[in-house]
Amino acid sequence: MSPHSEGPARRVLNWLRGGRPEGIAQGDYIALMGVLHRKLTTVEVEHVATALLEEGHYDDDLITHDEIHDMIAAKVHEEATEEDIARVSELLAKAGIHLEAGLPGADA
Repeated sequence: MSPHSEGPARRVLNWLRGGRPEGIAQGDYIALMGVLHRKLTTVEVEHVATALLEEGHYDDDLITHDEIHDMIAAKVHEEATEEDIARVSELLAKAGIHLEAGLPGADA
């Protein structure tokens, strides 16, 4: 399956699986959540978190599904600046993840 035929949640998940996203500073995670929630449904964002947990990217003793869910819910209500959103969107685009309709790799 080509990266462009995968859905946006799968493309983001694959990008995150590669290790810590290069260039994403800890302070940019709010912006990343802002980008994801602008372009992915809550279910898709939770799918990313759940898949990472199930695949062993997090030790169950360190973080649980409920904690991931709570972190997502908390971050959604934090505001990222337009500059932060643009910076993170550019990093996603450089990784081949275009979430805007009409761009390569975006869902139709």
